[in-house]
Amino acid sequence: MKQLTLLVLLLLALPHQAVSQDEYNFDDLEDFEKKSFEWTGYVEANYKHLILNQDSVLYRLVNFKDDDPSRNSLQSTLQLSGSYSHSIAKLYWLLEAGGTQDETEWSDYADIYETYLTLQPSLKFTMTSGKKVLKWGSGYAWNPVGFVQRPKNPNDPELAREGFVLAAADYVHSYDGLLKTVSLTSLLLPVYTDCNDDFGTTDHLNLATRLYLLFLDTDIDFMFLVGESKTNRFGVDFSRNITTNLEIHGELAWYPDYEKQIVDTTGTLHTERYDRSEALLGLRYLTENDTTLIAELYHDGTGYSQDEMDDFYTYAESALERYEKTNSAKLVREALSISQKGYIAYTPMRNYFYLKVSNKEPFDILYFTPSLTALINLDDESFTITPECLYTGFDNFDIRFRATLYSGTERSEYGEKKSDYKFEIRLQYYF
Repeated sequence: MKQLTLLVLLLLALPHQAVSQDEYNFDDLEDFEKKSFEWTGYVEANYKHLILNQDSVLYRLVNFKDDDPSRNSLQSTLQLSGSYSHSIAKLYWLLEAGGTQDETEWSDYADIYETYLTLQPSLKFTMTSGKKVLKWGSGYAWNPVGFVQRPKNPNDPELAREGFVLAAADYVHSYDGLLKTVSLTSLLLPVYTDCNDDFGTTDHLNLATRLYLLFLDTDIDFMFLVGESKTNRFGVDFSRNITTNLEIHGELAWYPDYEKQIVDTTGTLHTERYDRSEALLGLRYLTENDTTLIAELYHDGTGYSQDEMDDFYTYAESALERYEKTNSAKLVREALSISQKGYIAYTPMRNYFYLKVSNKEPFDILYFTPSLTALINLDDESFTITPECLYTGFDNFDIRFRATLYSGTERSEYGEKKSDYKFEIRLQYYF
């Protein structure tokens, strides 16, 4: 599989060398005609160096048999996207494959992120069927109302995500007046073995609907998800440009009778059911010198409290102590399994603040964009800071450097991460 992946990357990159030499001829109208078949993609190499936090609970759960102070890995990724249109039909796809080599092993994957067919018999009505990534919500780092999409990684929210298999219908209508546009989207999302089985409880068909309004120059969405795979949930979001360079946005989601699993200090799992809510409020601001600021406050009522996280850490530490005394890994593996029920989610606790500041071409350095991202857990005051530099001065080629620092006290979220520092260099070639 390793050799096959490398061969595919090479073969797909070669044709671009000839294509990139072509020059546009503005006298040829065919250059501007919409093509029925279009495709694009990129090849990425990503080198990571991690300085591990050997004292953290999460590191010891995963590496209880090893004692590595650092870790290096090299990941290769190939992503292909394209579409084919004919009459009222359009087929779209997004494919990704990759492999990772570290000091001990090679791992690889190949996923269909999206592949769906749309039929548009009129400008107002569209039908969609297949695997698709939906983008519900106005938030940048989080989307509380993203009921039918996989969660973002707040430290890298623009990464591609895998969609779900669904069937949807969209209707759009425009008006003159304070209400400019109305759009209604309804979809069916099946959850069965080998079909969206990671969405929730299997053997059920779920219904989700979103109503979009452009009212008083404000984007407003109302949405809900009902079915047996997950508890029912309802949400609303908005986005509005206050000025040409200032936008505010927000989301609110409500989960009646939400089900949550909590572990106590002895390792016993308890299930609690009660009403929960998620909320987000944020802004984007662009200064006169091309500095962009994104700030968001996020509250997750479905997350764990400080006491609940302390109980998990106490249980995990007792499992590790038992392993050191008896050399039996059973309890450690059980604790690791429980951690994957939500304790090691991207943001498992309740209150967070996100800030990203980026500046395009500072000091007249062309094609250079530095940025700084901070993610703060407001409950335990731990945080992560990520400076980043992006250079795009080569044709179809990006160079990105990221360094991530995790900081926090013992038994805090970022103080218990598996790494203290992470350094990344990404090279992306687009074709």
